[in-house]
Amino acid sequence: MIDPDLAKEFLARWCADHGQYDELLSTSLPDGGTHQAPGLCPLLQTMSTAACKLVRRTALADRLDIVVEGTMASPTYGERLLLWLAQADYDRLHRVGRDGPQYGRRPSARALVAGPDRRPAA
Repeated sequence: MIDPDLAKEFLARWCADHGQYDELLSTSLPDGGTHQAPGLCPLLQTMSTAACKLVRRTALADRLDIVVEGTMASPTYGERLLLWLAQADYDRLHRVGRDGPQYGRRPSARALVAGPDRRPAA
């Protein structure tokens, strides 16, 4: 699964475990506590998104089955994703999730499962 939010959480834990952002994490808060690793997530948004884009590009180039987590409510993101899949000769796309007005939101997909065409060349 390629999910920038999961990547963000992983990066936040890794940074805390490896001494990154120690000064920020040791800053005292008004309640006497200190920042915790999940508090780093907003700082890591760009990095996690870039990492997931790289993983997705690599997976597409290697013709792997992929799961893309996210909302397809943005027409431009959906169009770009479909273009990437088409350029990599993917022939299957399975949308997983709930959508429709009964769920109080525009049609979207929580996950897309895509696979390349693995038929032998004629």
